[in-house]
Amino acid sequence: MDRYTAIEYAKQRMRELGIDATQYHIKPELVIGSRAELFDKQITIDATNKYYYLIHYWLYSGLEIISDTGYFNTDDFTNNTIQEFTGIIIIKQLTGKIWSLDNTQPDGSIITAQKPINFITVTY
Repeated sequence: MDRYTAIEYAKQRMRELGIDATQYHIKPELVIGSRAELFDKQITIDATNKYYYLIHYWLYSGLEIISDTGYFNTDDFTNNTIQEFTGIIIIKQLTGKIWSLDNTQPDGSIITAQKPINFITVTY
């Protein structure tokens, strides 16, 4: 999903939920995680009263996103749902993979390919 599609979809979802345009706020959000989260290979986001829409999914690798309402796996698209997440969101590294949030190789050398995960968020 691209940025424009995510914003339009978010507006549509809010209408479906009966939430007036004056009652929610849409903004972009980058998720990179803290040092501890990157070390643990898992990021947890409390998205209560929020919706996160994953954008530019093709940029990411080696990760899985799980929430109360959605699932996304960069390496296996067969069980992916629409890229809409709410509730408790867990982003974790797939076993045996280097995820796109990491900027180190297994030997400890630094690479510059670290990519934050881009979302459009809706808070209501």
